[in-house]
Amino acid sequence: MSGFLVNPFVFGAGAAPGGDPFFANVVLLMHFDGTDGSTSFVDSSSRARTVTPNGNAKISGSDPKFGAGCGLFDGAGDYLTCANSADFNFGSGNFTVEAWIRTAVTNSFRTIVTNRASAGSDPGFLFFINNNGVLAAQCWGPTSGTALGACVSPNGTISANTWHHVAYCRQGNTFRLFADGVQVASATSSNAVANSSNQLYVGRDPSSTARDWNGRIDDLRVTKGTARYTSNFTPPSAPFPDN
Repeated sequence: MSGFLVNPFVFGAGAAPGGDPFFANVVLLMHFDGTDGSTSFVDSSSRARTVTPNGNAKISGSDPKFGAGCGLFDGAGDYLTCANSADFNFGSGNFTVEAWIRTAVTNSFRTIVTNRASAGSDPGFLFFINNNGVLAAQCWGPTSGTALGACVSPNGTISANTWHHVAYCRQGNTFRLFADGVQVASATSSNAVANSSNQLYVGRDPSSTARDWNGRIDDLRVTKGTARYTSNFTPPSAPFPDN
């Protein structure tokens, strides 16, 4: 028999029986599984972080991408937080931030995940959607307020009430943005991402409550030290592995 093997965790195929070879680098892994209406959110990474719900953020058993649930956010005060950690400070290293998202709106700025500070100082990273179905992400460098790795997709990349796999990666000096396995934007920078002293937010940008996520999120994963996707790929067809 001839053929070749593709590493599913770099190139994006579904979960393999052997687990994730980069699992030690996973610093946050949320499957959003649980009882419908539950406010208990679990980090399945080896860090086992405490995840704190705010507002009416909850597990929904309706229309998850995978498993028994997804995170449900109403766009008006619903979000999650994890305590500040050096694990979310990427420096000049590789990283991957990814999730499955299903937004109810595509006509406004809505935040997927960030550890940026509030207005006035912007260390860290920000992953979001914007007007006209745009997917976008950026980091901030050593000079306060100076963006780096800013990636903005074409209009219409994200549609409402549809599950999309989205990923933001850094490989060396190249930042890439993917939607449903297709690279939709890229940027280059050799600068390090400035360290953030803020907590991690899922579904909120602390600089504006008007940017709260409105919709669903499933299988959110942050990997520090690994650029999982470096070219177009097939989106994961199963939940991310827990080991």
